[in-house]
Amino acid sequence: MYQPSWFDHAVCMGKTDLFYSHYNERPSARHRRELKAIAICNTCPVQEQCRKHGRDNAEYGIWGGETEEQRADLGYLPIRIRKPRILSQD
Repeated sequence: MYQPSWFDHAVCMGKTDLFYSHYNERPSARHRRELKAIAICNTCPVQEQCRKHGRDNAEYGIWGGETEEQRADLGYLPIRIRKPRILSQD
């Protein structure tokens, strides 16, 4: 029998595009997107479980209202923090 997990109660279901950075996303657009995502997290009944999952599994993106940079600052390092690529002019 299927046992629902905490994720089944997440407010973000179907809105995951807000929670991960986009290729070539401008800093101002990223900031606006992250504010929208964090606002959703702040209304979520499973925010604490989500935050713990993001920390424990070195996730990218926003989990439980925290960005990957915020988790890294707290010592929960992702394998590699995504940074915009600078393409060479070769």
